[in-house]
Amino acid sequence: MSTTSTSVVQYGRRKGWQRENTEEELSKIAPTGELISKGIDLRQVTVLPKQEWERIQDKLNNPDKELKRILAEVKEKKDLHLRSKEVVKNWTNTITGQRQKRLSFKKLREEREEKEKQNIDLEEAKYQAEKRREAIENAQLKQYYMTDRIKNFHSGLLLTQVMKEREAQIELKKKMDLIYKKKEQEPEGCLLKERRTEHERFLARKAEYDDLLEQIEQHIYLKKLEKQDNIKEGKEIQRMTRLYEQEMQQKHEQKQQEKMEQMKAYRAYVTDRDLLRALEKQNIEEEDEKIRLFVKAKQNLLKLRKEKEMEIQRNVESHRNRISEFLFEQLKEKLENEDERIARSVAELEENKEQENRRKEEKQKRDLKAIAEHREAMRQRKEKQEKEDKLQAVQNLQAIQEADWYFLEQQKEKMKKVKDDCMEQQNYIIQQMVDKKTKLRLTKEADRDYERQNEAVRILEEKRFQEYAQDVINSALRASQNPYPLLQAARAAIGGGHGRAYLERGSSQLSYQSQGTAELPTYHGTTTEEIKNISDTKDNQNAKK
Repeated sequence: MSTTSTSVVQYGRRKGWQRENTEEELSKIAPTGELISKGIDLRQVTVLPKQEWERIQDKLNNPDKELKRILAEVKEKKDLHLRSKEVVKNWTNTITGQRQKRLSFKKLREEREEKEKQNIDLEEAKYQAEKRREAIENAQLKQYYMTDRIKNFHSGLLLTQVMKEREAQIELKKKMDLIYKKKEQEPEGCLLKERRTEHERFLARKAEYDDLLEQIEQHIYLKKLEKQDNIKEGKEIQRMTRLYEQEMQQKHEQKQQEKMEQMKAYRAYVTDRDLLRALEKQNIEEEDEKIRLFVKAKQNLLKLRKEKEMEIQRNVESHRNRISEFLFEQLKEKLENEDERIARSVAELEENKEQENRRKEEKQKRDLKAIAEHREAMRQRKEKQEKEDKLQAVQNLQAIQEADWYFLEQQKEKMKKVKDDCMEQQNYIIQQMVDKKTKLRLTKEADRDYERQNEAVRILEEKRFQEYAQDVINSALRASQNPYPLLQAARAAIGGGHGRAYLERGSSQLSYQSQGTAELPTYHGTTTEEIKNISDTKDNQNAKK
């Protein structure tokens, strides 16, 4: 089936030719005569539009073109969208722009609020730090006011104020006396009024007197408590002193025990050393005795061997002599008893004699050969035995030497170990002495540093106290008060003692002092207080009399 493309003919209907079609396009169309010549019915031919034909051709020849076109369209849409967003992002009259504007305003407002909160927190932290500083300063000031020296100075200040009040009361009394004198000259109405006023003043003085009595009782109670605290503190110090003495006694006993143990160890070492030397000497003597016995036994064995060889040689000689004598006797007997047969058997006798001689010679040769072989065997056995004895002696000597060498090495190791132990113990003792001296030196240096620090603190406290005292004295002078008690309290030194004030030690005033810089405690016993009260009472009574 043939297919042709034209923009004029659609589905077998003729529409005519377009003027813009060229001959090249017409040449592409199959000629009608050719189709007819092939027997194809033109009415059965499907004619496709040009666009459809091109689409089919593109799909067959270039299958990715549609995909590329779709991707290009998507990219173009995306670019248009991005370009639109870039254009409208700064517009304020859109919903998105208004939303962005509200979000930016909200973010700025939150940042501003956060900064304000941070400033408030910083101010609160500063305020709390200032409150803590003030609380610490107040606590330190109260602690400073609770010290004995400040209490004494405040007592002087109170005495100054009391003296000022007393002077004012004396002045008031003088004025009242003048007023009373004037009123005595006035009518009785004024006298009643004055009595009423006097009664009111009496009641006020009574209330003040009761208040003073209560204060006196409170002071007495506080002094009693302070006295009890001092007694408890004294007992505690005595207890600590006893504990310290017990601890020092225990340390001394421990040191003595260590010395005794070291002495026992040294004595045990000396005993072991002497015992080892005695054992070594005994072993040497035993080895020497074994060597002497071995040499003596060897000499006896050689002597016995020589005696046995001599005895064997004597036995051989005696046997040979007996054989010779027996033959000689036999020959002699034959010669004496058979003279008549000599002639007859001369030939036989000579033959027998020759045979006998041959036998004797052979026997003698055999005997000599046996004796020579025996002697050679004995000589070889003797040489072999001597070699074996020499080898055994050498082996025994080597074994003894090895045993001696091993024993000497063991003794050297023991002596070296004992020497190392002694050196280690000596080094340990020396190290202990060095550590003790170093510890003592460091303790002394620490004590000196502590004293220097205490001295600096005392000087600083003295300076602070003098400044405070000078301010109070100046205030008292401005108030026209008597500054004498304040001056006396300001001159008093630290320590509460009765001795002179050491200005080089921060104006410390001590009653008793040890070899160092520490103040020894002072105690007031009940007996001393009773005697003092009795003495004071007698003096007061004598003064009254």
